[in-house]
Amino acid sequence: MANNKTISNYFYNFFNHIKKNKATIIWAAIFCLIGIVFGIALLFGEKSYLNLLSTKNQNMLGYITGSVSVFQLFWRRLFSGIFAYIIIFTCCLNFYSSFICFLYFAYQSAVCTLMCGTLISYQGFSAILNTIFLIVPSNLLLFSVLIIAFSVFFSRAKNQIKHKQNFVNSFGLDNFWQHSLLPLVALIALNIIVSLIVPLIIKGICLIYY
Repeated sequence: MANNKTISNYFYNFFNHIKKNKATIIWAAIFCLIGIVFGIALLFGEKSYLNLLSTKNQNMLGYITGSVSVFQLFWRRLFSGIFAYIIIFTCCLNFYSSFICFLYFAYQSAVCTLMCGTLISYQGFSAILNTIFLIVPSNLLLFSVLIIAFSVFFSRAKNQIKHKQNFVNSFGLDNFWQHSLLPLVALIALNIIVSLIVPLIIKGICLIYY
């Protein structure tokens, strides 16, 4: 009973944090939308972005054909996700450098849009299905997790200035470590689903089909 109450209080405090920082989350989402619009505008330009479709960006196809193992897929994507998490955390060590993260979200969403558009133009209908049912949902979830993590890191930097705390003590404010743990766990869980479970299901379907 005590453990259930502790977990309940943890999630209550976390969702309370989201409510208090919804303006930060909304602004980060707006910059993601700006990146998407910018990416679409670039797609209609004259420059080709086929170089985005490197071998490492065709993980699913490589796994199905047997050229990439499921664990290579998992660790590669996990490293990319945690690296993004670390970049956001590092930028938010200082309040003023935290605003770089808004540009980072815009840049990443623009690159993701370019990759999807280029993949569709290169592979056609199968890429459309891939984009709608796999790439877009998984990336929306990934961006959501990273934006929530950013709200935690940004809140600490903001509270450091607001409460005139020194750098080390500011990490003890507003349950920082507890709040930053949940996005990291969600990031790992998302990677397990997208990089381990989904590829196994898709490969199973392909094997049955052929």
